[in-house]
Amino acid sequence: MSEFQINLPDAIGEYVGAQIAAGRFASPDQYVQALVAADQQHQKITREISDDPHVASLLEEGLASEPGRHWSPEVLAELKQKVTVQTMGKNP
Repeated sequence: MSEFQINLPDAIGEYVGAQIAAGRFASPDQYVQALVAADQQHQKITREISDDPHVASLLEEGLASEPGRHWSPEVLAELKQKVTVQTMGKNP
């Protein structure tokens, strides 16, 4: 097993300590291992997506399209209610 010594700013060290205290991880080592594993998974997915020509064409199409419109909280609430009524057949 590889061994590293790392120095973290106090705020990050406190955050890691809080994650351990909350029972999310047993140790700082376990926390760092989880971060590295998540990063590896993210990098794998990013490579797969960037290698997919269909995804690339969709991204290019999106970039070339008109700017999107702003959705106010009121408009979003109205849309949510309409979808709820259509899918559940009643008011929320």
